[in-house]
Amino acid sequence: IMVPGLSREGIRGALPLERQSGVDGMDMRRAFPKVCLVGHFDKMAMENGTLFTSLDDLPLALEANQSFLMLSELTGNRQGVGSALNNIGSVYQNLSDYQSALDYMSRALKVFEEIDFKPFIANATSNLGMIYKSLKQHEQAVKFLERGVALQREVGHKLFASNMQATLGQV
Repeated sequence: IMVPGLSREGIRGALPLERQSGVDGMDMRRAFPKVCLVGHFDKMAMENGTLFTSLDDLPLALEANQSFLMLSELTGNRQGVGSALNNIGSVYQNLSDYQSALDYMSRALKVFEEIDFKPFIANATSNLGMIYKSLKQHEQAVKFLERGVALQREVGHKLFASNMQATLGQV
């Protein structure tokens, strides 16, 4: 399995390992030197995606978050899958590719709802409101922003709720 962002390091594939499997990682590294042993690589890819986004290196942020998505899917990390989809949606939003942003953010919301993770449901819902606002789809923007404000308050994110309320006033 090719993993974007790791291939330039000479890593040609990924082998998911469960920590509790009892497999000796060092033996595996010696036996398969060009195989990436997935453990915390999904978190590393996520952090690199966040770093590249903050540095405005959006192509690298997109690549790192796509790696994060692939590794999260490989390891069955549903929260990671949702976070990666959310991050990719945010990168596309920053690139003004609102249709792609809408696609990824909608998928993120669906994952967060499936695992019933309210803080991330609140964030994805608010982000969708912002994307609809950018698309000038005011009815949808209001619908998602109002829901986002309510969810942000419900999970105790008063500052985010206040910011979304202010954005709602601009629609």
